[in-house]
Amino acid sequence: MTVNHLVPGSSPGWAAILFYLNSSLNSLPLSPRFIHLWLRDSEIMYSSDLFCTAFLVAFLTFSSSVLAQENPVVMIETSKGTIKIELRPDLTPITVENFLRYVDNGLYDGLIFHRVISGFMIQGGGFKVDMTQFSTYEPIKNEADTGLSNARGTISMARTGVVDSATSQFFINHADNSNLDYVSPSSYGYAAFGSVIEGMEVVDEIAGVQTGNQRGYQNVPLEPISIISVTREE
Repeated sequence: MTVNHLVPGSSPGWAAILFYLNSSLNSLPLSPRFIHLWLRDSEIMYSSDLFCTAFLVAFLTFSSSVLAQENPVVMIETSKGTIKIELRPDLTPITVENFLRYVDNGLYDGLIFHRVISGFMIQGGGFKVDMTQFSTYEPIKNEADTGLSNARGTISMARTGVVDSATSQFFINHADNSNLDYVSPSSYGYAAFGSVIEGMEVVDEIAGVQTGNQRGYQNVPLEPISIISVTREE
């Protein structure tokens, strides 16, 4: 078999590769100009355009894996219906990792939405039906300064007056609550880390239930709103 020494660009196969690299890869970590110069200055041995095709297919596969990194989606199944939420680890990696730790270990299953204020938010992830709290993991860093705004339909971490005190409790904003956003180190806000993409009508229904006082807590639904399960979407 004869192996030719050809300069890239001397065959239709290399022309196609160079066209793809120069027109489609601006969002990749490697500079298209860098790749072009590398190809231009290197003599590559190949026996036919079959090599070019294989190279292009491999590169397309690589670029697709880099560009197609989907955000995780979780399903919150409640006694009022299902809420689907897309998480944003690109903006709030610590918060999303913490939340998924509870999800993957099934720790939200069987809890309730224990605090509901129509026109504000619905809060859950910390109390059982009998209004007792469960043991949580260690608190995490507040990422309110890098996350989303607390707009209607976003999910955020609840916390105490201590900035870095969030553990398991979360809330879904029932209205635009920009007053909960980060302003400064002295007004740190609450870290939003995802958004409802399906089931906002379920959030509206939960927000509309009757509430009262129970065991010293205010705004507790008179009829428990159960979190049946929280799972990742397959």
